[in-house]
This record gives sequence, C-alpha cells and structure tokens, in this order.
Amino acid sequence: MNAAILLAAGRGSRMRESVDDKILYEVGGCTLFAKSLLAFREAAVANLWIVTYRDQSQKELLASEASKMAPEDVEVILVKGGEERRHSVQNALAKIPPEIQIVFVHDCARPMIRAKSLVKLLSVAIETGGATLAHPVRDTIKQTREDQGPHPIAGHTVDRSSLWAMETPQTFQAELLRAGMAQALTENLSVTDETSAVGLLGHPVSLVDSGYPNPKVTTPADLSYIEFLINKEKA
Repeated sequence: MNAAILLAAGRGSRMRESVDDKILYEVGGCTLFAKSLLAFREAAVANLWIVTYRDQSQKELLASEASKMAPEDVEVILVKGGEERRHSVQNALAKIPPEIQIVFVHDCARPMIRAKSLVKLLSVAIETGGATLAHPVRDTIKQTREDQGPHPIAGHTVDRSSLWAMETPQTFQAELLRAGMAQALTENLSVTDETSAVGLLGHPVSLVDSGYPNPKVTTPADLSYIEFLINKEKA
C-alpha cells in the first residue's frame, strides 16, 4: 500500500489577496486542487490520500472535492496543516499506518503533474528508496557580489551543468521519509523539502526529469500561466 500527502494548507501570502485561496482557484470548471487529484486518480499509485488543510472552512471545501475525486478503493483523511511545510508533512506522517510502503509528498500549488510522472516516481522510489520530480536549470545563474549598492550587483556565473530545480511530488519509502523528517527535527533544521530531510541521512535521492512545465502557483502572474497551460492541454 502507498500513500499520497497532498499539501493544501499554504497561506499564499505572495498572492496579495488577488484570490481567496489559490488551491481552490477554478480554471475551466476544475480547481487547481482537483487538477492534482485527477493525476493521482488516473495513475492509481496511492491507496490513501492525506490532505492537509489550513482552517475549518477550507477543510470542508477540500473534503468535498476529495470525496468526489477519490476512487472507491482510496481512503481520504484530512489533517490540520502546520506553520510550515515540514510541520504539515509531520502531521500527515503521524496518520500513516505501518503497512504503507511508499509515500508521495505533493504540493497542490503545482497542479500540472501528470499520471505518467507519478508512475515513474513510484518505480524509481521502490528501486532506490527516494525520487523527486525535478528539471535541469536552463537559465544563466548569477551569484550576487558582497559589495551591494542600492540594487543587487551581478557576480560570477554559477555552473548550471549540475543544477536541478526541485518540484513535487517527492516520493520515498515510508520509513526513510520518517527518519529524514525526524532527523531534521532533531537538528532543528527548517528544511524546505523532503529531499533535504532525507539527504540528512546521507541517502541519495534520484531526480526524475518532469519533461514538461510543472510550475508552482506563488504569485498572481502564475495563475495566468497555469490557465494558459490548462487551456493548451484541452486544445
């Protein structure tokens, strides 16, 4: 059995109140949250969906969406999210039964995931212990100089040949993820993703190239890009 932790409790502070809840923003008759659920339903890679929520009103809306989207053989549990992503993941892990073997952790602010990526992640995580969706960095990356003026000053160019940008889902053998998150807690480290937590154990995490746009909705401008991508899919 496998589980999917679906992170939906983020406050979206950088949206500047342009929308009430970016996760529940609707494009073409489907919320961004439901868009992620569609991929998990199609891939059939998880028997348990654990959805983290922000407050009671959001909980009710997420529960309604998840109940409509989940297949009959998938159990849905809603768990109160924490102050940061790592706290939400810890809260969700506490609800995962011991028989669960693989855990997906997905930020539902990335609604463009595809079923084929979930199937690939599952295969690689079973083989290696951990795998995350990612893509090679293609932009030129500059490190800023220490002698800053009124604006940041470009310093040397960073070699991008070995740089990858992390995405989600991030997928691990359950015990490995538990151990990594526990290690981060022990060291009081504010890890920003689960790959960083598992990395504390010295365990390698495989990178699976998404091969398609899988952006995170962070600012109002991102919503326009997501709408474009969704409409392009339907064309």
